Amino acid sequence: MARTGEVHRKHRKELTPVFTKSHIQELVPVFDSVARKLRDALHLLVQANPREVDMLPWATRVALELVGKAGLGYSFDKFTDDKPDEYALAVKNLPTQLFQNTVARTLAPLFPLAVRRFLACTIPSRSLRELVYLVRVMDESSKKLLSSRKTTLLHQPTEQMRLEKDLMTVLLRNNMRGKPENVLPDSHLLGHINALIFGAVDTTSSALSRLLHVLAQNPAMQDRIREEHRLSREQNTTEELEFKTLTNFTYTDAFIREVLRLHAPVPALLRCAIKDTVLPLENAIIGRDGHKTYQVHVPAGTTVFASILMPNTSAQIWGVSDSILRESSNVMPCFVKDDFLGWELCMSGVCIANPQLISDQLV
Repeated sequence: MARTGEVHRKHRKELTPVFTKSHIQELVPVFDSVARKLRDALHLLVQANPREVDMLPWATRVALELVGKAGLGYSFDKFTDDKPDEYALAVKNLPTQLFQNTVARTLAPLFPLAVRRFLACTIPSRSLRELVYLVRVMDESSKKLLSSRKTTLLHQPTEQMRLEKDLMTVLLRNNMRGKPENVLPDSHLLGHINALIFGAVDTTSSALSRLLHVLAQNPAMQDRIREEHRLSREQNTTEELEFKTLTNFTYTDAFIREVLRLHAPVPALLRCAIKDTVLPLENAIIGRDGHKTYQVHVPAGTTVFASILMPNTSAQIWGVSDSILRESSNVMPCFVKDDFLGWELCMSGVCIANPQLISDQLV
């Protein structure tokens, strides 16, 4: 993510097969097994006496386990106790500490690594000390994970190794059979581990928490989703969830998409232009001289703030509330007054309004 040129091309070539649609479909049983572990753990908590359960820590734990099993082939959490994994806590608390130490982050690149470590350990700042501790936990855990996966693959039969679909196994397998010049060093592998976990765990846990929050506020939605899943279980002959089964969950799919649209885990992105470019505008900008501008020149080195939340909630794109969104029309109600249900995602991740898409499926 922070590389350009030939290095970026090489990393992208290695990682692209892991994020294809067909590969993600093969991981559905893995996601299903983690969900069942969470269900059993929560059942143990409440089977003796009904109690209130804070789902935010559990969302973080299950997100880390999902990323660990599907992305790294490693289990971080057995869900056998009520205490989150140390690594899960480090991942969850890292963004907060990063924002609290903006000055240190700005000045850090100006000093050699040894000087940075010395200053981080001597400056009397509680938040900086906490940041150093979290980074150390993540570094030690990622090294332990990498060592464990290497040991497992070295003693694993070739045929069984080919069945492993997680990101780390793919990278290690390519290292074992690739040319020396194409072998990724351990420092790059550790970078992939931390980048994947840091980028995926917090966003996944935030999305899960928001989905549960919206469901808690809308019991009628809970009933419809439960009924949809009950009917699916009756039609299924196998206990394990498969990808083809997910295509029957039209209302659940619409619910998840709509919540993610309105409450995107990442509301904005920052990107830096590596070369001069021109951004075309959908709507012209009228300058001070009265002339219309249909494009913006972006010089190299410019940081661009790209909002995800604004187009996702724009009434100009999605329309305004309509009777088609009310419960009486058998379609999911909107969550805010100026939203219009109905959308689809293109491969580039850009939202495209399609008002009839969901309504045609659910009415």
